[in-house]
Amino acid sequence: AETILSVSGAATLAGFAAAPVIAKSAVGWYDASDGATLTVADDGTVSGIDNKGSSSVDLDLALAEPGKSRQPSYDPEKWSLNGLPVIAFTNAYGFASKAETGIASSADKTIMVVSRHQFNTFHKYDDSGAETGEYYNEMMPVGVESTGKNEDGFRIEDCTWGWRLSYWDEGNESNRFRDLATGSITGRDASNNERWQIWDMGIGNKVVQAHCWDSDTGHLGTSASETISAAGERTDNKIYLGYRKLYSTSSSGFIAEAFVFDKALAEGELAAMRDYLQQKWFSSDSVSTLPESLRLESGASLNLNGRPVEFAKVYGGGALSNGAATITDTLVVTVNDDGTIAPLAVDGALVIGQNAKIVVKNAKKLVGLNPVVVASATEGITGPFASAVSDP
Repeated sequence: AETILSVSGAATLAGFAAAPVIAKSAVGWYDASDGATLTVADDGTVSGIDNKGSSSVDLDLALAEPGKSRQPSYDPEKWSLNGLPVIAFTNAYGFASKAETGIASSADKTIMVVSRHQFNTFHKYDDSGAETGEYYNEMMPVGVESTGKNEDGFRIEDCTWGWRLSYWDEGNESNRFRDLATGSITGRDASNNERWQIWDMGIGNKVVQAHCWDSDTGHLGTSASETISAAGERTDNKIYLGYRKLYSTSSSGFIAEAFVFDKALAEGELAAMRDYLQQKWFSSDSVSTLPESLRLESGASLNLNGRPVEFAKVYGGGALSNGAATITDTLVVTVNDDGTIAPLAVDGALVIGQNAKIVVKNAKKLVGLNPVVVASATEGITGPFASAVSDP
């Protein structure tokens, strides 16, 4: 049966984990919950992740060390968060983008990730099979790093001694470790280990700052800001997930979703992204999809809360604001007895799908041959569609 979201009066969309509009502008977007984007073998190993972002170059992810036996794994029955599958790294080598990003080292950018470090030890062996020692395993959730053997990179990394927020400045890597319990980031509390966190780190006008939201405490830590004095301008950078190029580092832990933007996100954009990730991955009352269709009662308005939404059918005239809307099947509007129509008015963008149609009920009440508006959008209506006027 068709599921319908009915709105009367003024309402705001909440409780739905729909990605905000800004998410679609990411050059790299990697989502473990979207199984259609993963290349998974019969044994559960993951060899690739398709990019859901907007890059003009091929930023799909492939294995960074394809010849190694330890590769990331995918098993929704074993590894999940809030009922959604995640990618597991058990001392595994992660991923690298197929192409270079072309984003210069000091250029504005933002990286964001939902991850958990599984803090453990592992045994290392030489080529002969002899054990060479016991090591603590690191976790390199996400980074934009030079393909060369040098320190040029911008990354969020969890080491044995704490989180490293690394960026490139005059040929020297600058590391800052912050304590989330105090909101300042100095040292690492053991309780931070094995907890899901949402990290973001950005450069805007050569100023670097990071935030971390902790799922156990609900605390949002904010780093001090630092200014890059004269950063390198290398552009041979790739996106790495669960892997650090410089030392060919493997990872232990889990990654749920990651983003790379070629811009510094504004405070409101970061908040919208964080809200989306919190609702999707941590909210007990979150649902992953909207109802199939929307019914707007007379005079109703729905604030989309900064999210792009997609409905098969939209019934009735009313207002949508603060977001973008796509109709894939049918827009239904009704002519009033006085011959007027209450159109669908979108404060944002409206896309009407290629095979969608417009149905006008009570069409016999239309007066004269003057054109009537059935839908409008402040940012335009796009998409080819088959329109039809009918009187069912």
